[in-house]
Amino acid sequence: MCRLAVIKSPIFPEAELYHFAEKAQNAEFYCESYEECMQRADSRTVVYCDPPYAPLTATANFTAYHTNSFNLEQQVLLAQKAESLMKKRIPGADFQPPHAADAGMV
Repeated sequence: MCRLAVIKSPIFPEAELYHFAEKAQNAEFYCESYEECMQRADSRTVVYCDPPYAPLTATANFTAYHTNSFNLEQQVLLAQKAESLMKKRIPGADFQPPHAADAGMV
């Protein structure tokens, strides 16, 4: 059975998109791996990472966002690279998801 939902009033953030476009005029965007991006980061860089959540238990239900799954090894590598940037005082690198410590990842 196929069910379709009809959205009567779709939300389109037009004002926010224009605001972002205005602010992004002085930004540089790259399409690359997080390893390449973090390697190139310097004091003029702001780093923002939003990886998929790592499952906390063996039975946790986790859905990958991409066919190339972001596995536990990559979670650990990302945390290590973020820690390295934090030590270099790179803006935005001072994050540690609370679940990472609970899972013994960092």
